[in-house]
Amino acid sequence: MKSLVIGQSTQVTVFLLSQRVPETIVFPSTLTMVGRVSDYEIDVIKFKTMKVSLQTKKAGKVIKIKGNRFQNNLRVSTKKSFDRFPFMRQKKTPSVNKMHDITTSYLNFNGTLTSDCSNIYTGEMDEYDMIRADRIRKVMFPEFSMDSGFEDHDDMNEIPTTSLVAQLGTPALYLKDSVIELLCLRDGVEVTTKAIPELIALLTDRDPDVVNRAAHMVYLLSREEKFIATLATNQKLIKALLDAAAGTEDGNTKRETAAAISHISDHKEGRMHIFRSGGIPELVRMLTWPIEQVVHYAVTTLHNLLLFLESSKQEILACGGLEALTPHLRSSNVKLQALVADSIYFLVLDRPYTKQLFLSLQGPVALIDILKTPTNYTKLYATVIRVIRSISTCPLTKTALIQLDALETLHFHLVKTSIDVKRQLAILNGMRNLSDVATSLDNLKTLIIDLLSLIETSFNEEIVACASGILSNLTCNNVNNKHTVCATGGVKLLSQILNRFPNIEDVTEPVLCTLRHCTARHSLAVEAQKEIRLSGAFPIILSLLATRRAPIVKAALGLLRNCALLQENLQSMLNEVTEDGENIVGIAVEVLSRSGIQLRMDFTSMEDGVSQMEMVEGSVSALHQLATNHDVAIFLLESPQIMSLLSDLVSMEQINNNDDDLMMRELMGLFYQLSKSPEGARIVERIGPMRVFRDALKSRHKSVSTYAYGVLKNIEIEAGDYQNYRNYEQNSMSSSMIPPPAPGSDFSGWAHDGLEPELFNEMYHSSSITDIKHENNTTNSWFDTDL
Repeated sequence: MKSLVIGQSTQVTVFLLSQRVPETIVFPSTLTMVGRVSDYEIDVIKFKTMKVSLQTKKAGKVIKIKGNRFQNNLRVSTKKSFDRFPFMRQKKTPSVNKMHDITTSYLNFNGTLTSDCSNIYTGEMDEYDMIRADRIRKVMFPEFSMDSGFEDHDDMNEIPTTSLVAQLGTPALYLKDSVIELLCLRDGVEVTTKAIPELIALLTDRDPDVVNRAAHMVYLLSREEKFIATLATNQKLIKALLDAAAGTEDGNTKRETAAAISHISDHKEGRMHIFRSGGIPELVRMLTWPIEQVVHYAVTTLHNLLLFLESSKQEILACGGLEALTPHLRSSNVKLQALVADSIYFLVLDRPYTKQLFLSLQGPVALIDILKTPTNYTKLYATVIRVIRSISTCPLTKTALIQLDALETLHFHLVKTSIDVKRQLAILNGMRNLSDVATSLDNLKTLIIDLLSLIETSFNEEIVACASGILSNLTCNNVNNKHTVCATGGVKLLSQILNRFPNIEDVTEPVLCTLRHCTARHSLAVEAQKEIRLSGAFPIILSLLATRRAPIVKAALGLLRNCALLQENLQSMLNEVTEDGENIVGIAVEVLSRSGIQLRMDFTSMEDGVSQMEMVEGSVSALHQLATNHDVAIFLLESPQIMSLLSDLVSMEQINNNDDDLMMRELMGLFYQLSKSPEGARIVERIGPMRVFRDALKSRHKSVSTYAYGVLKNIEIEAGDYQNYRNYEQNSMSSSMIPPPAPGSDFSGWAHDGLEPELFNEMYHSSSITDIKHENNTTNSWFDTDL
């Protein structure tokens, strides 16, 4: 043996893998071994980079080798590492059975090895790889024969002939055979088809362990794209999976069956087989399992069914799916929350009773809490907002959401800079649904300003339509919101929007309604009426009115009626003519004639969602203000058809005895204007229903009785009954009168709205409009032109 002396008289034996005899290696620099040098021996050197294995008696000890330009740490391993290499066991080193080896990283020495050593070592490593493969193959599948080209080794003869899989039990042999087929056959579809019958039998086995292993195999197959399509077409396999899931309490089995079913539900045929196999009840039961993965797979499957299979929705509801899903909105898993929210959306969509059920389950509270909780998973917000948009059509849910500050929460998400158009639309739709019950909120100034800004900068007609709809609802009967719109230039902006989207009814109708609201009953109403004229909006408003579309006609007539309260506006709009030569008076008379005839035939008739009653109200109200112009009054008096229709309408029992006095008030107001002239008074006396006028003197609505008195006074008929009734009313109600409003209040802005000044003073027996009082007027309908 040749030796190399390192350090102080320390011998280190060196073996080359390519030889069976030691050889002395001359190192280019001094090699220092830290620790007890006598405990170590260099055992293996791997070609030029020299992988060094050191033997030590101290297993687990870490040593260091230091040399010129290198330093490595060596971790001590056990003796078993030698057993992996047959050629290493052939070495006859005296201490091999007692010592342990340490394998280092590659150490770069400047010494050289011959190329023959390198080639021989590489060959031995290839031999080792083949031997290892043969050993594993023989252990797992002894009957699986393959000619490896190598002779059996002595140590391999000791391997038992019975495979490990076979020892698991006789039923598991079928599973092993299926695995062998998967290894031997190339066609994945053919493999899966042949394996499925065996898997079905194993899934129905009485042994839970067998069922568990079979479920695991189906789960693995379902993860492969080339196998899943075949699995999804086999209804028996799906039924076996569902039965296995229903019949086990083992968490692993439940999880893997749920996972396989979830993967199968990604395919159309798989979804149909799940539904037809009665899978929905079991999926709903899975939602109550404490294992989150099981719940997640169940929710995913139900979501796929809801998304693609319409008939599944009713069955999921019948099985208590909504009740089982709602608690998972509180999950800490945001992806699960998103799936649950989207599933709930499909269940509550167009189903009023499920929306009420969802409300009773405190679902809206969970949704708002989610929106108030920061998260980077923006898809969760999108799905929750979509659910809110759906449930916000339910009156009871609307009220609950408003109480939960839903409008403010949605506003917070609306102004985010990173929001996309689709989610922006969903938010706006939800806010529009809620806004009609938010008229009593007085803290929405910022929201209104942001909506106006959005309308101004956006050219997306859907966004403008939704934002305008919200403004229309918020400005109805809310003085503060009207004031905010007018004070921030909203009237001028909305007038421009009419010209920007003249043919988009979803935009023009809410814009007209908002302008109608802002031109009445608040301190800036007169300024708003002037702004309409100064913005040059009358031509486009008249053009829209000429379309005869019921929603547009209702809104446009109301707006023009409010603007006509100013004489400058009245003269301007009377001079406007459309391209077809139509004017506002002619259109209003036509609407009254057509809708009035329909109303006489059927008092409940509708047109495009607008009742004929509302159409008649709008046209009569507009003509009431337009008739302050002498030429308009003469035109109406000289139209026997119109006068006869007005007489019939005021005589209708459904109108003169209606709890809502708006129609009767406007009819009596029109008769009052027409009877102001001597000729008009004679025509009204000859054609008008005098009995109705006399009965109206005792109307419980003071505006109606006041107009009746004015009409009778104009035609010089004694109205003593009216005076007696008014004196009695004043005496009997004086104790219940509301205190007069404070000076400077907004009452001054709407007190004369539609009620002529001379009749206003007559009605309240006062020269000051600040003394206005309202007795027994719970609806405020007589002065409320917003409705």
